[in-house]
Amino acid sequence: MLTDKAIEKLSVDAKRQHTVKQKSDDDEKRGFGRLIVRAQPSGNVRFWYRYRQLNKWVFLELGAYDRKGEAGLSLAGARLKLQELIAKRASSNDGDLKTHLQEEKQTHRLAVERHRKAIADEAEQAKESTFRKLLETYVEYLEKLGKQSSKDVRSLFRKNVFEAWPELSAKKAADVTVPELTEVLRKMINNGIGRNTAKLRSYVRAAYTLAMQASNDPTVPVSAQLFNLTQNPAASIPALSQFNRTRDRTLDAAELGYYIRRVEQLPSLVTRSLILLSLYLGGQRPTQLARVRRENLDIVASTVMLFDPKGKRTSGPRQHILPLSSKAISLFKPLLHLNQEILFSSDGKVNIRIETVSNAVTQISNDMAESGEARSPFEMRDIRRTCETMLAAMGVSSEVRAQIQSHGLGGVQNRHYDRHNYMTEKRHTLDTWVKKLARVRAEHKLPK
Repeated sequence: MLTDKAIEKLSVDAKRQHTVKQKSDDDEKRGFGRLIVRAQPSGNVRFWYRYRQLNKWVFLELGAYDRKGEAGLSLAGARLKLQELIAKRASSNDGDLKTHLQEEKQTHRLAVERHRKAIADEAEQAKESTFRKLLETYVEYLEKLGKQSSKDVRSLFRKNVFEAWPELSAKKAADVTVPELTEVLRKMINNGIGRNTAKLRSYVRAAYTLAMQASNDPTVPVSAQLFNLTQNPAASIPALSQFNRTRDRTLDAAELGYYIRRVEQLPSLVTRSLILLSLYLGGQRPTQLARVRRENLDIVASTVMLFDPKGKRTSGPRQHILPLSSKAISLFKPLLHLNQEILFSSDGKVNIRIETVSNAVTQISNDMAESGEARSPFEMRDIRRTCETMLAAMGVSSEVRAQIQSHGLGGVQNRHYDRHNYMTEKRHTLDTWVKKLARVRAEHKLPK
């Protein structure tokens, strides 16, 4: 059996006798080959793997010998490498280890070439990283996070940048200037869409920020790293806060009573149920409620699970579980009878378009304003604010209201310390809320 001492003696003998000296390791089983060490007169000592193939001796070089294993293979390292080759030979065709190793080398070479080509392609793509590609990458990032706003952002970019400014869209993102972006926003303001102008400026700034931070953030897609940005042109433009007006419209009891009556007259079961459930569940966001599937509904436990992707979450939407009153269950049951996995769907294949729901509420608002049932028109989002305001007037704490409407729950206390599920409080509040709505509805009837 080979030892370090024996190898060193072999090297000394080779130098003294000016001839090649060879010694085999007897540590291997018969038929698997041997570890051979060869010492040259020059002092060069190398390990070899010797085995028989078709009645011929085959030698494969393993590497130079180094007792410490730093500048070459130690004896233990050589034996380990030998075992790897024995295993590869056993798994190769006809025990042809040399061919097997050549194929491995070829495979590795091709993999290296593919990797280099991919890097070259990415470098080429970086040279052509346009403003449009930057904005599209940002939308894809929002979609990956499950952000509800992604569709609106894509539409905003398409209408006000890609279609309105094709030459700017094709320009390198790194070369877009502050005056050019300012001109885009000025045109939108002149067209009377100030709110969307503020949104566009905010989204463009976020897109540039995403790309500029991509190299330090592993959650950002690799494609965002290819723009070679050094500045954010949107960051130099004022926030246009004058266009971000906060709405304060709420419905009073009479308006809400008439609203319920009119919603109940909508011909579409799906649209009608979604709007009413949004109200009876304490002002839920219709966009989130519209995504409820059969599996999210538990009639036995009287609960429904929504998913809230809003806020700066990177770990996916937060589960938002709500208790169901008997009224809410009665609204869900007809949807279950449609025998669809997607509850709020006209064809069972895709979710109802939120624009359909919004348009229905807008039509009801216009009809109520025209008939004098409402003091002024309102929007679908005003219903959520109305619920919050009325619940507060009923004495429901801000904490419970936040749990019902799933807002303001991203703070340190709620994320890390408060593990109470508030189900009892939510059930009591929503049961009381349903009774409140029943009284409001009963006191305000539509003229026949």
